[in-house]
Amino acid sequence: MFCIQASQASIIKGKITDENNEPLSFVTVFIKGTTTGTTCNEQGFYELKLNAGVYDIGFQYIGYKIKFEHLEIKDDETKTLNMMLQSASYSLSEVNVNATAEDPAYPIIRQAMSMRKIYLFEPKEFNCLVYLKGMQRLTNVPKRVLLFKVPTDIKPGIVYLSESLSDLSYKQTDKIKERMISSKVSGDNKAFSFNRAGAIKFNVYENNINSFGLNERGFISPLASNAFLFYKYKLEGESKENGQTIYKIKLIPIREHDPVFRGHIYIIKDSWRIHSTDLLLSKAAQIEFVDTLYIKQVYGQQQGGVWMPVSQRFIFQFEAYGFRGNGYFVAVYSKYKVNSMYPETFYTKQQQQIKMDELVPQIKNIPKVKVDKRKDKDTSLFSKKYFNNEVMIVDKKANNNDDAIWDSVRLVPLTDEERVDYKTKDSIVAVHESKPYLDSIDKIDNKLGVSDIFITGYSYSNSFKMKYYSVTPLFAVVQYNTVEGWVLNPRLAISKTYEDNRYYSIIPNLRYGFASQKFYARLSYVYQSDAVKKTLWNISAGQFVEQFNGNIPITPAVNTFYTLLAEQNFLKEYQKSYVKLGYSSTIINGVSLNANMEYAQRSVLDNHTDYTFNDIKNRTFTSNYPLNTESIQTTFISHQAFIINVGFTFRFAQKYISRPDARYTFQSKYPVLSFGYTKGINGFGSSVDFDKVTFGVTHDMDFKLFGKNSIELKAGGFINSNNLYFMDYQHFSGNQTILALPGYHGFQLLDYYFYSTKQSFIEAHVNHHFNGFFINKIPLMRKLKWQEVFSLNYLKTPSSPNYIELGAGIEHIFKFMRVDFFSSFEDGKHMRNGIVIGFGF
Repeated sequence: MFCIQASQASIIKGKITDENNEPLSFVTVFIKGTTTGTTCNEQGFYELKLNAGVYDIGFQYIGYKIKFEHLEIKDDETKTLNMMLQSASYSLSEVNVNATAEDPAYPIIRQAMSMRKIYLFEPKEFNCLVYLKGMQRLTNVPKRVLLFKVPTDIKPGIVYLSESLSDLSYKQTDKIKERMISSKVSGDNKAFSFNRAGAIKFNVYENNINSFGLNERGFISPLASNAFLFYKYKLEGESKENGQTIYKIKLIPIREHDPVFRGHIYIIKDSWRIHSTDLLLSKAAQIEFVDTLYIKQVYGQQQGGVWMPVSQRFIFQFEAYGFRGNGYFVAVYSKYKVNSMYPETFYTKQQQQIKMDELVPQIKNIPKVKVDKRKDKDTSLFSKKYFNNEVMIVDKKANNNDDAIWDSVRLVPLTDEERVDYKTKDSIVAVHESKPYLDSIDKIDNKLGVSDIFITGYSYSNSFKMKYYSVTPLFAVVQYNTVEGWVLNPRLAISKTYEDNRYYSIIPNLRYGFASQKFYARLSYVYQSDAVKKTLWNISAGQFVEQFNGNIPITPAVNTFYTLLAEQNFLKEYQKSYVKLGYSSTIINGVSLNANMEYAQRSVLDNHTDYTFNDIKNRTFTSNYPLNTESIQTTFISHQAFIINVGFTFRFAQKYISRPDARYTFQSKYPVLSFGYTKGINGFGSSVDFDKVTFGVTHDMDFKLFGKNSIELKAGGFINSNNLYFMDYQHFSGNQTILALPGYHGFQLLDYYFYSTKQSFIEAHVNHHFNGFFINKIPLMRKLKWQEVFSLNYLKTPSSPNYIELGAGIEHIFKFMRVDFFSSFEDGKHMRNGIVIGFGF
C-alpha cells in the first residue's frame, strides 16, 4: 500500500534532553492530530520531514511530561527545534493514601483487566508503515567457544546494523501480511534485512506473552486474568496529559523467579487503556539468550478512537560462552489506517465503562459483534484474498534504495557510531569481497589445530571462489567393530555455493577393515537447484557396508566404545554394491516430496574378530545376524534388490516468508501428516517383491506456563511380503546404550532388532516438557534452571506384546544436558530400567 521515493520535504530536527541536559533516548515525536511521527536515537537526536505548513509538534517520553510546540515551516526549510522535557510529577491524592486499605492500584488494575479482551480484539484490521532499526554490538569476543575456533572476522564492535521500511497489515484473528519495501544492511549492499516488523508484536492485552522466544513458557502479562497470582501492584501517582489522568503503577513480582515483568505500566483513567509501558525482563524471570531486556512502548490514539502502538523499543544485554554485548530494536509506526471491531457508540465515555460481558458476547473466547456484511465488505481495508499463508514478502528491489532515499525516509536518525559503521563498512565492502582480502582471512582460519585433527574435523575455505573442503576428525576415521576389526573410514566433502544459494557437494568416502581385509569406496553428489523450493538432487554409488536398520540407531563411534570397553557389539551390518538416485522438493506450499530409487547387490557379512580391551566374564560377542521374534534366521543369500521409495509430507496452513533468495517456513499449528510407500520390484534381476505403506502424524502443542507437548504417531505395514530380506523389514529406533538417541526420537530401552517386523505395526512417542513448571517453585533448585520432562513410548506388532516405556528426566543441565530414567513394560509386566544421557537444550 505504500511506495518509497526520495522526498523534498522540509525538515525539523533537534536534540531532546532532560532537566540536567542529559540526552533522552528514543523519545516519541509526533504531529498532533495525525499518524505522522518519529523517534529520536540513542543520543537524543531526532529528524522529522514535513511538507510546508503549521504544526503542533508533540514530544512524549515515558515518565516525562508531554510537551507541544506550535511552529510554522516553509518549503525546503530546515528548522532546528531542541526540546527539554521535565519529569512528570506523579502525586498521590489524600483519598488514595491509606495505610490500612489495599493499595489503590488494585481497583485500577481490576478495571483494566475487565477491559483487556475488549482492547485485545478492538483493532479489527489495520494497515501501517513500520520503520524498524536493529543494532547489535559485541563488547568482548573469545578466541574459542568450547572446542571451536571463533572466526577471525568476528571482532568487538557493531556486528549487525540494519534498517527496514515495511507495509504491515493485520486482520482479526492473527492474519498478518508484511511487505518489506526498503532494506539496508551495513557492510553488504546486496543483502536483504532480516528485520521483521510482524515478529516484534508485543501486546500487554494478551494473557501470555511470548513474542521473543526468550522463554519456553512465555511471560505472564500484568493484565492477565490470573495476574493477581503473580504480581503485586503499587500506585506511585497520577498526572495529567491532554486533559486525561494517567496512573503510574509499579509491578512487583510475588515470587522472584516467576516468568513475569518488572517495571511500570501507565493506565488512562475511565477508559482503563494502556497509555505506555516501561518493563524489564531479567534472568530472575527465567529468560534465555539475553541477560536483560527492557521493553518500552508508547500508544497513541488513531482514527475512530482506537489506540495503537506508535513506538516500541527493545533494549538488551547478553553474555554467553565468553561473548558479551548489547543492542536494541526500535520500531516507529505511522500512517495508520484502522477499522475497529466495535461501533462508534463504544467510544463514548458511558460505553467505555460498560461491562465487558454485556458489550461483547463471546463465542470460543473471540468477541463477536453484529456487522452488516455488505457494509463491512465496502469498508474493509483489504480484499478478500489479500491474506494468505505468505506472512511476509521482501521486494526484489528492496535493497536498491540509495542513501538519498534513506535520508528522506529514515525515521530514527543514526547515532555517530552507526554513521561511522555504515560509512566504514560500505567503503570497504569492495575490499572485503576482493580476492586478496578473502585469501588473507582464509589463511588464518585454515590453520590446522589439534582439535581439528581429533575432535571437530578440519575445514579449508576458498571464500573468493565460494568453495569449501572438510575432512572428518580422527575419532570418526578410526572405528572398530567385530565384522571388520579396526577400520579406517576417511571422508572428504567438497562443496561449492553460488550467490543465488544454489550449491553442490561431492563426497568421496573410503573404508578399509583390517580384520576382514576388505576395501570399500563410495561417491555421493548432492545438488540444490532451487533454494526457494529446497529442491535437492542426489546420486550415490559404490560398494560399502550398511546397518540392517536404516535409521542408524547406533553410531560407529558409540559402537566402538561399547565393543572395546563393554564387550557388546550392537552394530550389525551387511555389504552393499549399489547405485542410488534421489530427489526432494516442495511441490506446493505445505506439501513436500521425497523420492529415491536404488539398485543394489546385497551380501552377508560375518564376524572376523573377537578382540576387546575388557573381557567381561560370562559375556561374549553376538553374531552379525540379529535376533528377531519373527525370523528364526536373519541371515540371507546374496541377491539383487531394486527398491523405490516415495514419501509425502503435508503441513496444513504452513506460514512462510518469501525472500528474493530463499523461502523460510514456520511450524504449522496443525498436525503434520506423512505418507510413505516402498516398493520392492521383482524384475531386472531383482529378487525382492514387497509393498510397504506407512502413515505418520506429528504435532506440537504449547500449553504456555504448563509446558510444551510433542506427539509422534506412526502406523503401517506390508500389504505384500512375497519376498523380502531382513534389511527390508520395518525397523524401529531402539537403544541399548546409556546415550540417548538424538533428539530423544524413538525408544530408549528397546532392542535394535528384536521386534523388527514384516507385518503391521503401530508406534507412538509422547514428550512433555514442563519447562520448569515444578522445579521453578523449589527455592534451591530453581537457581539451576533445570527443567522437567516426561516421556511415553509405545510399540505394537503382531509378534510383540504391548511394549511401553515410561520416562522422567531433567533437561537444561549445564544448559545443554538431559538425564532420564526409563522403565519398560510388556503387556503390563515390568521388564527393565535404565538411565540415558543426551542433549536437552
